[in-house]
Amino acid sequence: MNNCVICGNKHWDRSIKNYCYSPNTKCTCRMPSGDGRFISIYEVSRYYGGAEEGGWWYNAYQCLKSKPIPNCSEEDRDAIIRGVYQSFAEEFSENKRGDIYSALGGTDILIMLEDYPGERESMQRPRYE
Repeated sequence: MNNCVICGNKHWDRSIKNYCYSPNTKCTCRMPSGDGRFISIYEVSRYYGGAEEGGWWYNAYQCLKSKPIPNCSEEDRDAIIRGVYQSFAEEFSENKRGDIYSALGGTDILIMLEDYPGERESMQRPRYE
């Protein structure tokens, strides 16, 4: 069990995508999703995947925060997205350090629009194929 990325409740299981946006009995917040879109900020880290073909690396995404975008006019929606983007960038600016593609490593931040909160969060290490 994990904390809900919207309300912080521990009443849902991420592996089956029970977030607060959908009616279910596991989460009590019932946060409205507007038109089904969210803006999420991720911390991106790079990890060693394995030795196959000389070694390979992958990016892992950890969702730090998500916010629903309310249903409104396109002009208002764009202003809301810009405002949330700016507030996320300021709030999580210290999470960006170094260069994830450098030998010295680091972490980056990525802000994305998505259909579900935390939709792109890495759940497991990818397999080399």
